[in-house]
Amino acid sequence: MFYNSLHIPTVRYIPDCSTVVNLHNNDRIRRLDVIYDLEQVERLAAEQGELTKKLILEKQRAKSQVFAILTEEQKAKASQMVSEFMKRRMDHRRFKASRADEF
Repeated sequence: MFYNSLHIPTVRYIPDCSTVVNLHNNDRIRRLDVIYDLEQVERLAAEQGELTKKLILEKQRAKSQVFAILTEEQKAKASQMVSEFMKRRMDHRRFKASRADEF
């Protein structure tokens, strides 16, 4: 297990084979742009959706496990860091939107 600057244990994310398969699906879907086969597109889209769902669930499971072992002080600091990150993210989006109007 690894620790960051807050001494919060971190988990290294190692993508499983479904992530790799998902990347291959994206490539197969792009190739289908030339040859339109509705059944194959629907099958690949459903498969990609299922893999995306599994990836989201796995990431949330890992976050939950880490959050469960934090102290109250670490949980408060983590919440504060998330709030600050989201604020910076929204400021960046607003900045990008205002710059888009200039062009």
